Amino acid sequence: MSRIYKAASNWTGTIGTGGVADATTTTIPLSSATGLTNGEYYVMSIDRVDASGNKTPSKWEVVAGQLSGTNLVSCTRGVEGTAQAHSAGAVVEVLMTATHWNELKSYLEVEHNSDGTHSDITATTVTSTGQVAGSIIRLDEQSSTPSTPSSGKAIVYVKSDGYLYYKDDAGVERRYYPPIVDNDVAYQAKDGSGTARQVAKINASDVLEVGDSNLSRIAFNTVYTEGAKAYYSTTQNVVGGTTTTLSLDTEAWDTNGLYTPSNNYIEIQTAGKYFIDAQILWSTNSNGYR
Repeated sequence: MSRIYKAASNWTGTIGTGGVADATTTTIPLSSATGLTNGEYYVMSIDRVDASGNKTPSKWEVVAGQLSGTNLVSCTRGVEGTAQAHSAGAVVEVLMTATHWNELKSYLEVEHNSDGTHSDITATTVTSTGQVAGSIIRLDEQSSTPSTPSSGKAIVYVKSDGYLYYKDDAGVERRYYPPIVDNDVAYQAKDGSGTARQVAKINASDVLEVGDSNLSRIAFNTVYTEGAKAYYSTTQNVVGGTTTTLSLDTEAWDTNGLYTPSNNYIEIQTAGKYFIDAQILWSTNSNGYR
């Protein structure tokens, strides 16, 4: 397992009582651990030099392990040099070695590219204080609904049904739908009690189904349009062969004061496109054309 190992400035010690019996034992006794931090991981050089400072390359070994009291335990032996037995009193040093650099490189490359940019991030929780941006965000499908987030937080996740969900700190879950869904899969929305109801779907027979059988009614909200409707409250004579203005003396409805019955004209209040429709009912007469 790659680690970032603890350093200890100018630390030098010796092998403790009993020495290191052979090349395979994984516990290295130290005569003292003063200046080291218990529980941390260290890389140590043994027998690089003797007590007089003379180099002893044939005895040199680098080990990596965790400090427990005055022992380096769970050691990896011979990470540099040669794994071998060491006598009590052999010189032990904490130095910056190739192992430090190689382990640090391996550690960083778990989630970094060689140019220092991030590769895939593997973490239980990732917290960001700013914007998270990218061309692709990959989410693992959840087999069950995640727990409610803490106050002021919200979570986004994908379930095994393939849909994206949002859950707030009140435990309210919402499902988001793509612009296009599969045939015979309904667009849904939650009602006042939080139950998902069908809004619309195209069924397996390619028939559009609108609404849910459990809904009491469906209300269609229309876009507001400005207009008026007027009519003549009685009959009006039209003389043959002459142009006659038809009077409309009564309003059925008028949304914005468009029609003035006394003047028989409509004054448009708002610029836009308008549809004008008129209907005339003639009395029965077999003479002439209408």
